[in-house]
Amino acid sequence: MVHRQDYPLEHMTTLPRHVDSLSSSNYKKAPVRFRIEPAPQYCNEQGHLICSPGALFEGVVLVQLNEPLAAVRLRLVFKLSEMLNYDAMKWGQRIIEDRIYNIRTVLWGHPSSHDNSETTRSWPIMEPGYHLFPFTCAMPNVNYPPSTLNNSLVQYPFHMIATLDRPGFRPFQTEPCVITFQPKIPVIPPSLSITDNNGKTSYHEERQLGTISVTVHVPTTLYHTGDILTVSIRATDSIVVSVSLEQHFKVTTSAFHHSKTIVVKHVDQRRMETGEIDIPLDEQDVSPSFEYGRKVEMRYFIKVVAKSKQNTLQTKKKTFLIPIFIGTLASDAMDQEDLILPYTDDVVVNDTTLRTKPKFLRHQSEPLPILPPYDPVDCPPDYCSEHGHHHDEE
Repeated sequence: MVHRQDYPLEHMTTLPRHVDSLSSSNYKKAPVRFRIEPAPQYCNEQGHLICSPGALFEGVVLVQLNEPLAAVRLRLVFKLSEMLNYDAMKWGQRIIEDRIYNIRTVLWGHPSSHDNSETTRSWPIMEPGYHLFPFTCAMPNVNYPPSTLNNSLVQYPFHMIATLDRPGFRPFQTEPCVITFQPKIPVIPPSLSITDNNGKTSYHEERQLGTISVTVHVPTTLYHTGDILTVSIRATDSIVVSVSLEQHFKVTTSAFHHSKTIVVKHVDQRRMETGEIDIPLDEQDVSPSFEYGRKVEMRYFIKVVAKSKQNTLQTKKKTFLIPIFIGTLASDAMDQEDLILPYTDDVVVNDTTLRTKPKFLRHQSEPLPILPPYDPVDCPPDYCSEHGHHHDEE
């Protein structure tokens, strides 16, 4: 969440004082405020930070102190994990965390690579006041799992956490800054064929429900998040119809296979002969199709159930199961040079550099005041130039 406001900052114009860690008991009071504040222009209306492949976002870490604080360093960690709930699959009561990436940078204090007996004994002191430590993060052209894929079976949390390290003492940490990641997935027919022999993406099927003929029509099986999906139903007599949007999960590991269906949207039973049922594909509720996971794949189906009561003892039922694909981009929306790879691609998996991982860019390492608004016609104000901070990956 964004909590930006003007703060009376204390400027660090000189090198920080240091104190021996063994005598740092007078410099260990917790910060009054300690949090991550993403820049508002990278956030949605709810104040949540949103990013996608190739995106860049900025923010600050706010530290407010009433008393001097000694610490080895202030570091910022950005991590993503796949959280599989094995208990939901009846494979033991535990959640397995499979790390996808974990990068970090030092915003203040001793670099992690310089840890030795001298640096761990000599701690810099952050003086009382308000301190803003800016950061900039660049996402690679890689499609990670959609963060909106969050249910009782699997979660993909994108979290950023700032920590004041104090070896021998409990570190001070911020609440996780939750990041919404939106992959760039073109709306094109996927590996699962949802087209007919003529390459059409519409769906049209007629079946007999006893003496009643029932026809289900879907104008297209390719959608963007935010679209409205319309199911048309026509029957030769009155029937009862229900429609659901389902996520079909397939979990594959070296030890087992598991399938699970989750109903995302459901329209209760309606009596009709001819009509249309709309299902909004809201971005908040509906994540894009996910067919490039390590262990998990998720595909969408529309399930239409038609019922007709034949007599007092018998009810006939027919089920229509329609595969659909939900993406985030038009098929021609990406430039040819902007090749976006899934995070499971061999190029990404085997890359030992940071080229296919998120990375923190060099930025001013000292706390900076929030700049005043300016007229875009005029030149914007600028920050003073400072030395960059350190970056590494765990």
